[in-house]
Amino acid sequence: WLVKVGAVCEEDGNYSFVPTGDFSDFDKPLTDVHSSELAKALAEYAKNASGLTLDIDKNGGVFFTGVEPGLYLMVQSKAAAGYYAADPFLVTVPMLEDGTYIYDVDASPKVELEKLPQPTPTPTVPPEKLPQTGQLNWPVPVLAVPALAPVAPLFP
Repeated sequence: WLVKVGAVCEEDGNYSFVPTGDFSDFDKPLTDVHSSELAKALAEYAKNASGLTLDIDKNGGVFFTGVEPGLYLMVQSKAAAGYYAADPFLVTVPMLEDGTYIYDVDASPKVELEKLPQPTPTPTVPPEKLPQTGQLNWPVPVLAVPALAPVAPLFP
Protein backbone atom coordinates (compact mmCIF):
# COMPACT_ATOMS: atom_id res chain seq x y z
CA TRP A 1 0.00 0.00 0.00
CA LEU A 2 1.60 3.24 -1.15
CA VAL A 3 0.16 6.68 -0.45
CA LYS A 4 1.55 10.13 -1.20
CA VAL A 5 1.89 12.13 2.01
CA GLY A 6 4.01 15.07 0.87
CA ALA A 7 4.53 17.25 -2.18
CA VAL A 8 8.00 18.36 -3.26
CA CYS A 9 8.96 21.93 -2.40
CA GLU A 10 12.16 23.11 -4.13
CA GLU A 11 14.18 26.02 -2.82
CA ASP A 12 17.66 26.90 -4.15
CA GLY A 13 18.08 23.39 -5.59
CA ASN A 14 17.18 21.69 -2.29
CA TYR A 15 14.08 19.57 -1.92
CA SER A 16 11.79 19.42 1.08
CA PHE A 17 8.28 18.06 1.55
CA VAL A 18 5.01 19.66 2.63
CA PRO A 19 1.91 17.65 3.61
CA THR A 20 -0.55 17.19 0.77
CA GLY A 21 -3.94 15.64 -0.03
CA ASP A 22 -5.37 13.59 2.86
CA PHE A 23 -2.36 14.69 4.96
CA SER A 24 -2.84 18.48 4.60
CA ASP A 25 -3.82 18.69 8.28
CA PHE A 26 -0.97 16.46 9.53
CA ASP A 27 0.63 18.51 12.32
CA LYS A 28 4.23 17.18 12.34
CA PRO A 29 6.94 18.45 9.98
CA LEU A 30 8.03 16.09 7.18
CA THR A 31 11.70 16.87 7.66
CA ASP A 32 13.18 13.61 8.99
CA VAL A 33 12.13 11.23 6.21
CA HIS A 34 14.29 8.44 7.68
CA SER A 35 12.41 8.46 11.01
CA SER A 36 10.50 5.29 11.82
CA GLU A 37 8.44 7.30 14.35
CA LEU A 38 7.31 9.71 11.62
CA ALA A 39 6.39 6.76 9.36
CA LYS A 40 4.37 5.12 12.16
CA ALA A 41 2.60 8.41 12.96
CA LEU A 42 1.72 8.88 9.28
CA ALA A 43 0.50 5.26 9.03
CA GLU A 44 -1.80 5.82 12.02
CA TYR A 45 -3.05 9.07 10.48
CA ALA A 46 -3.52 7.38 7.07
CA LYS A 47 -5.97 4.67 8.12
CA ASN A 48 -8.70 6.11 5.84
CA ALA A 49 -6.46 7.51 3.09
CA SER A 50 -6.57 6.06 -0.41
CA GLY A 51 -3.43 4.83 -2.12
CA LEU A 52 -1.99 2.34 -4.60
CA THR A 53 -2.23 -1.34 -3.63
CA LEU A 54 -0.28 -4.15 -5.26
CA ASP A 55 0.43 -7.76 -4.34
CA ILE A 56 3.91 -8.96 -3.45
CA ASP A 57 5.54 -11.01 -6.22
CA LYS A 58 7.15 -14.44 -5.69
CA ASN A 59 10.49 -12.76 -4.86
CA GLY A 60 8.94 -10.56 -2.15
CA GLY A 61 8.99 -7.35 -4.20
CA VAL A 62 6.42 -4.76 -5.24
CA PHE A 63 6.94 -2.43 -8.18
CA PHE A 64 5.10 0.88 -8.61
CA THR A 65 5.46 2.72 -11.91
CA GLY A 66 4.57 6.25 -12.96
CA VAL A 67 4.99 7.65 -9.43
CA GLU A 68 5.22 11.46 -9.30
CA PRO A 69 7.91 13.23 -7.23
CA GLY A 70 6.95 13.45 -3.56
CA LEU A 71 7.11 11.78 -0.18
CA TYR A 72 5.37 8.40 0.03
CA LEU A 73 4.33 6.16 2.88
CA MET A 74 4.75 2.43 2.28
CA VAL A 75 2.64 0.14 4.49
CA GLN A 76 2.52 -3.65 4.32
CA SER A 77 -1.09 -4.58 5.03
CA LYS A 78 -0.55 -8.35 5.08
CA ALA A 79 2.61 -10.22 6.01
CA ALA A 80 4.14 -12.77 3.66
CA ALA A 81 3.56 -16.37 4.73
CA GLY A 82 5.87 -17.30 7.61
CA TYR A 83 7.09 -13.72 8.23
CA TYR A 84 6.18 -10.76 10.42
CA ALA A 85 4.85 -7.68 8.59
CA ALA A 86 7.43 -4.98 7.84
CA ASP A 87 7.05 -1.68 9.71
CA PRO A 88 5.75 1.31 7.70
CA PHE A 89 8.50 3.37 6.06
CA LEU A 90 8.88 6.51 3.97
CA VAL A 91 10.19 6.73 0.40
CA THR A 92 11.19 9.94 -1.36
CA VAL A 93 11.02 10.53 -5.09
CA PRO A 94 13.57 11.75 -5.97
CA MET A 95 15.88 10.08 -3.47
CA LEU A 96 19.06 11.87 -2.42
CA GLU A 97 22.03 9.50 -2.60
CA ASP A 98 25.64 10.68 -2.31
CA GLY A 99 24.62 14.26 -3.18
CA THR A 100 22.75 13.20 -6.34
CA TYR A 101 18.99 13.04 -6.81
CA ILE A 102 17.84 9.66 -8.16
CA TYR A 103 14.42 9.32 -9.79
CA ASP A 104 14.51 5.53 -10.31
CA VAL A 105 14.09 4.66 -6.63
CA ASP A 106 14.71 1.23 -5.11
CA ALA A 107 13.43 1.21 -1.53
CA SER A 108 13.32 -1.48 1.14
CA PRO A 109 12.32 -1.62 4.81
CA LYS A 110 15.13 -0.45 7.09
CA VAL A 111 15.31 -3.76 8.98
CA GLU A 112 15.75 -7.38 8.03
CA LEU A 113 12.49 -9.28 7.75
CA GLU A 114 12.06 -11.67 10.65
CA LYS A 115 10.58 -15.12 10.27
CA LEU A 116 7.84 -16.23 12.63
CA PRO A 117 9.08 -18.81 15.16
CA GLN A 118 8.39 -22.33 14.01
CA PRO A 119 6.79 -24.72 16.53
CA THR A 120 9.10 -27.44 17.80
CA PRO A 121 7.76 -30.89 16.97
CA THR A 122 7.02 -33.07 20.00
CA PRO A 123 8.83 -36.43 19.90
CA THR A 124 6.49 -39.39 20.08
CA VAL A 125 7.07 -42.91 21.40
CA PRO A 126 5.88 -45.56 18.98
CA PRO A 127 2.91 -47.40 20.51
CA GLU A 128 4.20 -50.81 19.32
CA LYS A 129 5.64 -52.01 22.61
CA LEU A 130 5.86 -49.93 25.76
CA PRO A 131 8.09 -50.97 28.66
CA GLN A 132 6.43 -52.81 31.62
CA THR A 133 6.10 -50.62 34.67
CA GLY A 134 4.47 -51.25 38.03
CA GLN A 135 4.21 -54.39 40.20
CA LEU A 136 3.93 -57.90 38.81
CA ASN A 137 1.78 -60.29 40.95
CA TRP A 138 2.73 -63.71 39.49
CA PRO A 139 6.29 -63.86 40.99
CA VAL A 140 4.97 -63.72 44.59
CA PRO A 141 3.55 -67.31 44.80
CA VAL A 142 6.27 -68.74 42.55
CA LEU A 143 9.04 -67.39 44.77
CA ALA A 144 7.18 -68.15 48.02
CA VAL A 145 7.05 -71.94 47.37
CA PRO A 146 10.85 -72.45 47.05
CA ALA A 147 11.39 -70.12 49.98
CA LEU A 148 9.13 -72.21 52.23
CA ALA A 149 10.43 -75.62 51.00
CA PRO A 150 13.45 -75.82 53.36
CA VAL A 151 11.18 -74.94 56.30
CA ALA A 152 8.48 -77.57 55.47
CA PRO A 153 10.47 -80.67 56.70
CA LEU A 154 10.74 -79.13 60.16
CA PHE A 155 7.00 -79.42 60.72
CA PRO A 156 5.75 -83.08 60.92
